[in-house]
Amino acid sequence: MDQACIDRAARHGIDIAHVPFVRVDMVADAAIDTRIAALAAENILAIFTSVNAVNAVIRKLDKKPCWTIACISGRTATAAKEFFGREQIKITGADGRELARNIIIQSPVLPVVFFCGNLRMDYLPAELAAHNIATEEITVYHTTPAPVKVKDLYDGIVFFSPSAVDSFFRLNAVAAHVVLFAIGSTTANHLKRYTGNPVLCSKHPSQLSITESIIDYYDQKRSFT
Repeated sequence: MDQACIDRAARHGIDIAHVPFVRVDMVADAAIDTRIAALAAENILAIFTSVNAVNAVIRKLDKKPCWTIACISGRTATAAKEFFGREQIKITGADGRELARNIIIQSPVLPVVFFCGNLRMDYLPAELAAHNIATEEITVYHTTPAPVKVKDLYDGIVFFSPSAVDSFFRLNAVAAHVVLFAIGSTTANHLKRYTGNPVLCSKHPSQLSITESIIDYYDQKRSFT
């Protein structure tokens, strides 16, 4: 979590500890570099569902291509806008499901390329295929589980991805009183596979939004005690 969000929570009496449960590595592959370089000269609909994918692709581009961008909102959209420009962001969605629906509604005529990680969720490419939208997938980063046994006791735990959820529950369980926070509906639904604990989902898939959800929850809790 960004330090600014940690500091914001601290001003409300909430101490947030950052414990990574996954490692992200950008793919180093000459064939992928060559393919992205070729796509940079084409008009495509480029799909991003992760800020890691945006950052990985940007590193492989010499200059901004004239792509049409479809991406989820939050940090992914922010990173895409900073490099590609706001005018190139044509399709957005709060999560992969909403993004897939919006892409299908648009019925893209451009070649579609999905830049993703090795642990990407199945829903978006499956939905596009079901609606006869041919999609080229390019894996530009790898997410590796890095499970850690948590020794400290926490009142709440924040999750930013389904892969982090999987990694956490390899070595950990949660007590009945622990509240779980998820940055989006996909992560929230994934959490519910592991536990019946309360799961609170942020209104928007951004670190600021989930920080506000945490602050609101504990402010309300304190007001009733």
